[in-house]
Amino acid sequence: LTKAFEGLKPDLSVDKGGKVSKFQKKGICGDGMTDLSTEECDEGAENGQPGSFCLANCTYVSEVKCSALLINTTAALEEAQICRTATKVEFALQETVDVELPNLTIVTGDFETQNGETTQ
Repeated sequence: LTKAFEGLKPDLSVDKGGKVSKFQKKGICGDGMTDLSTEECDEGAENGQPGSFCLANCTYVSEVKCSALLINTTAALEEAQICRTATKVEFALQETVDVELPNLTIVTGDFETQNGETTQ
């Protein structure tokens, strides 16, 4: 039985379709499975190709690596849709808006609301 799990590790991996798996073979850049412990992204054969946000070394292109995001208007929310990573996300919307940032996969800092509430 031990041999059956050889080469597997209990890290989270995400495939291109967004499916999360707890046990995957150790991540290999270019296999189409993002190993969150070693890769920012992995689009398989599309890595490094024109139009891909993922470089050949399984890191994001600089255009989608955002610093601190301040979402204080719906226009700012729209502009933030390109971001795949951010150092901090702060929400200061004056109106009730359903917020979706489906492309944002990595936040290295905090999320903060206009009330000063912070979550990690």
